[in-house]
Amino acid sequence: MRRDERRRGLRTPVDFFVQVREGEHIALHPATDLSTTGLYLLASDDHGAIDPGRALDLELTLPTGATVRTRGHVAYIDDRLGQRGLGVEFSELGSADHQAIERFVDASMRARPAI
Repeated sequence: MRRDERRRGLRTPVDFFVQVREGEHIALHPATDLSTTGLYLLASDDHGAIDPGRALDLELTLPTGATVRTRGHVAYIDDRLGQRGLGVEFSELGSADHQAIERFVDASMRARPAI
């Protein structure tokens, strides 16, 4: 089964940074896609290559201006063309944050041209 087929929510491409806090360490990682169930981050160095299953505190600001604070865990790690990627699944997403992401994803999907 392909990774795309395991996804539970519609994902939309994004281009913004996510603040990732792990204990005392804070890093910014670019996000490349987002859904109500998780997101995909790029890690620029080995320190950002976090072990699968590790819990993370996340903060991101959607292009709509809504700030989302949530907790997630690293569901998988992969390398694409020399770039480390982290698939992060949300584990604690409040109702207001879920709705903000859902509205953004829905609007983004409607704005995409049909193929």
